Amino acid sequence: VYAIGGLEDSYINTVPRALERLACPRKGIVGPWGHDWPNEGNPGPSIDWAVEETRWWDYWLNGHDNGIMAEPMLRTFVADATVAQSHPADIPGRWVAEERWPAASITSRRLHVAAGNVLDAATPPTDRIAVPPAVTIGGCIPLLSPIDMSSQAPTEQSADDRLSLVFESAPLAEDIVIVGRPVLRLAFVADKPVVKLAARLNEVAPDGRSWLLTYGVRNLAHNEDHTAFTPIAPGVEQRKEVLLNYTSRRVQKGSRLRLSVSQSQWPIVWPAPEAVTLQLITGATTIEVPVRPARKREVPMTMSA
Repeated sequence: VYAIGGLEDSYINTVPRALERLACPRKGIVGPWGHDWPNEGNPGPSIDWAVEETRWWDYWLNGHDNGIMAEPMLRTFVADATVAQSHPADIPGRWVAEERWPAASITSRRLHVAAGNVLDAATPPTDRIAVPPAVTIGGCIPLLSPIDMSSQAPTEQSADDRLSLVFESAPLAEDIVIVGRPVLRLAFVADKPVVKLAARLNEVAPDGRSWLLTYGVRNLAHNEDHTAFTPIAPGVEQRKEVLLNYTSRRVQKGSRLRLSVSQSQWPIVWPAPEAVTLQLITGATTIEVPVRPARKREVPMTMSA
C-alpha cells in the first residue's frame, strides 16, 4: 500500500492510520496539498508523482529492486506557515522522513488547561470553566476538503477564537516541530444527553494573529469508535478523547500555542439538537502534542520535486 495525503485534506488521517495498522508492506507521503493530486501542487510545493508512482509499480509489478522499499516508510512536509499566509506562493517548509510509523523518537508534550485562559505543563487546581454555546463558530475553516485555496482554505482564526473558550501557552523558547495527531483528553460535565465539541490548535504569532495548526471534532455522545450512541448522563463527570487531525508543522520561537474549544464548527459539524451548558474540568483536561526532535540531517528525497 502506498498512501498519499495532503495536510489540507479531510482524508489526511488515512495515511498515518494505514501505516500504523496495516501489516503488509507500506509507505506514505504527506504533502502540503488540499484535496488534489500531489503533482498539481495546490498549494505547492508539488512533487513529480509520475516518477514515484512508476518506481512503485516497477518494483511490485515488474520485480525490479529499485530501492524504493528500503527508503523511509513516511515522508511528510513540515510546513512553516499556513496556506492563508503563503497563497498563491508555495508554502515554506521542508521534507522530513521517518523510517517507521509511528516513530519512536516523537514524544508527547502534555499541556493542561487552567483558569485564566492558561495552557501549561503544570497541573492546575480543579475548577470548572464554561464552553460558550455560540453556534456561529466555523467561518474560519470554510470547507472540509478545500480545492480552491484562494477561497476554501482555513483563514486567520481570531474571529472564531473570540467566540470560543481559549487557553494559551507562554511564548515558546525555541522552535518546535509537531508531527502526528494531537489528542485532547477531556474531562467535562454537561446538562444534556448530546454534546458536540470542536477543538482547534493554533499558532499565535508575536503580532497577535492566530493561524490554524490542526483541529478535531467529536459528538461526545458517541462511543470511542463511533459505532454506538451513548447518551451523556446530565450532571455526571465524563472523560472522552478528541483526536485532532494529523499535521506536520513547525511552530516558531516566540509564538504561543492556543487551544480553542467550542460547541460548534459549522458547517463541518451539525449543531446539537438542544442548547447545552458544557463545563470543562481543569486539572483533568489536557492536550498532548506530538513533538519531533530536531535532527542535524534528514534523509534526502529521491523523487523529483
